[in-house]
Amino acid sequence: MIKLEGVFSGYNREPVLKDIYFEVEEGFVGVIGPNGAGKSTLLKTIASLVEVYEGALYINGKSVTDYKRKELSKILTLVSQDFFPIYDYTVRELVEMGRIAHQGFFPNWTKEDEEQVKIAINTLGIKYLERRRYSQISSGEKRLVMLARAIAQNVRIILVDELELHLDPKHKMVIASYLKKLSKMGIIILAVFHDIDLALSYSDRIIGVKEGRITFDLDVSSSNLREHLEKLYGVDFVEVNGNFGKRIFPFYK
Repeated sequence: MIKLEGVFSGYNREPVLKDIYFEVEEGFVGVIGPNGAGKSTLLKTIASLVEVYEGALYINGKSVTDYKRKELSKILTLVSQDFFPIYDYTVRELVEMGRIAHQGFFPNWTKEDEEQVKIAINTLGIKYLERRRYSQISSGEKRLVMLARAIAQNVRIILVDELELHLDPKHKMVIASYLKKLSKMGIIILAVFHDIDLALSYSDRIIGVKEGRITFDLDVSSSNLREHLEKLYGVDFVEVNGNFGKRIFPFYK
């Protein structure tokens, strides 16, 4: 469970997020908003990578300030598109790193570690990549590897920062489908999206962020979602109904 109560957070004592209130107990929650709205800062704040100046942040009912870093890493992880390892590890080595949080002072690889890595690789369908070097695989495959590492970490909360950015439609769909699958397995997914249609197609709930504040928090089936999207982005949206159900798209004149 994630809970923010009146949170102000940012960098160098300058708040980016202002008076944030929301709670996530389950499901797939999409976060959208204009560039520079504070979406990535929101994820980094929850991951305890950005300082909270005011308010309170709780993870599983416990203040984030009461967690040790290793303890928190057993509960949640942040998966970002900006991952550049200092060494050119193999895909399997990177997935195995997800088990570091569960290792003791003297690391000892166990059957449980091996099983979690196997589950992660199979869940994301990347066994064919195991022995490949990270630098030798595509952008879409790299993002699947990062998700696999999160699964190996065996966390209950995955924070995802624009993993679909710069990907082709097929890889966008693959990434979003796996996130949906993980949410149905009981893992909380809080994902920042650049692609609005993708967010609305896969999320259960949508949070709009603008100028560091939450402007709406709605179920994706809400009848007034289009109006909120128009206010959020400052452009017109159109609703389209078809065999695929209701879809909402920006209307470019």
